[in-house]
Amino acid sequence: ERELELHSPAQMDVSRNLSFMARFLELQAQIHLLGNIVIWASAGLATAVYALLFFWYLLRRRRCIRDLPEGCWLRWVLAG
Repeated sequence: ERELELHSPAQMDVSRNLSFMARFLELQAQIHLLGNIVIWASAGLATAVYALLFFWYLLRRRRCIRDLPEGCWLRWVLAG
């Protein structure tokens, strides 16, 4: 009996022992790590759009068509 009791998980309510700030920080970490579909979808879409535009401008620069001035091009590359 004692061995079975030691191997079974304890049912303790830990949330009552945490302060408000500890619960708030725990909730923020859970939300941050979980994310949500709007954040994931917009980040994925923005990355894809940036990559497409980058390769478009890169291809045009290879063909000596300078749509963006040199300063804007460097800022565009560094922003990516």
